Amino acid sequence: MTFNIRYFLWFLILLAIEVTIALLVHDRFIRPYFGDVLVVIMIYTFIKTWLKITVRQGLLVVFVFASLVEFSQLWPLIKIFGLENCQMAYWFPGTGFNSLDFIAYSIGLVFVYFIENQSPEKKNRNNN
Repeated sequence: MTFNIRYFLWFLILLAIEVTIALLVHDRFIRPYFGDVLVVIMIYTFIKTWLKITVRQGLLVVFVFASLVEFSQLWPLIKIFGLENCQMAYWFPGTGFNSLDFIAYSIGLVFVYFIENQSPEKKNRNNN
């Protein structure tokens, strides 16, 4: 286990953006789709804050996690756990399965892959 301040700061920035979107944006594009793009990036930065894993491993973990959350929306888990009256319970899993969310997750993960492979550290490793 490790602690990477750079990833942690990015996580905090993305978390603040996600909370702002959740509280203030009530549309049919930014909140559901752009929020999903950002959430996989946020989860990736959280994982990379604490674990020294490869980019591909991180992307795989995030995609599997996001997919499990998305598929969990096929069942009324909030009702099963008796959380219908808890507004925060709807923030994490979302309110319903949407196959378009997988496109948003993929866009976010492709963005991470591109950024990670353009980082100065990666370029230095490739030049040595």
